[in-house]
Amino acid sequence: MIALQSTGLDRGEVRAHVDRILQGDEFQHSGTLFRWIDEKLSRAVEWFGDLIGVPDPRAAQRALVVFLVLLACALLWALYRTLRDARRAPAGDGTAAFSEEAVRAAGVAALRRAARAAAAAHDHVGALRLYFRALVLGLSERGELRYRDAWTNRELLERGAPRAEVLPLLAPLVPHLDAQSFGHEPAGADDVARLADLCDRLLGGQGA
Repeated sequence: MIALQSTGLDRGEVRAHVDRILQGDEFQHSGTLFRWIDEKLSRAVEWFGDLIGVPDPRAAQRALVVFLVLLACALLWALYRTLRDARRAPAGDGTAAFSEEAVRAAGVAALRRAARAAAAAHDHVGALRLYFRALVLGLSERGELRYRDAWTNRELLERGAPRAEVLPLLAPLVPHLDAQSFGHEPAGADDVARLADLCDRLLGGQGA
């Protein structure tokens, strides 16, 4: 009362002044936004209730909340597993630990070591790829074929001009290795052992 009397305003004038302020654009827009959100939420609850066959809005709202919570938990669990697998991959997968850039830059010895590690980790396809890369790289260093990183396995045979004594040994490998790489044929420990033995026979102790 003291403050009102000092300003010369009575309660009616103050109330009218407050009403004019609340009717301003900033308050009107805020109320419109809240009403729009409330309308969308109500429609979402109604739609979800119709979807699951629950006509009661309150029951549908509770069911929607439970569904959203479960969905969030599932997404978090999937994200956790993805991050966990990504952290474990370098330790358990021979080819993951040996990147494509590292394969291109590695010598025969490093490739054969990586192939043995991949085989020990039961990554048979990765071991086959690494052994084959070591084989053609080792043969190219001895001048028995031409080798380019950008060439596919088939191009190594077609453009690499392998010598007559090498071609019959490599030619049967390429279609099987391509099929195994793309999952069209199974790759097993026996396949890896045969290719490792071929590396030993053709390269001997080179890069072993």
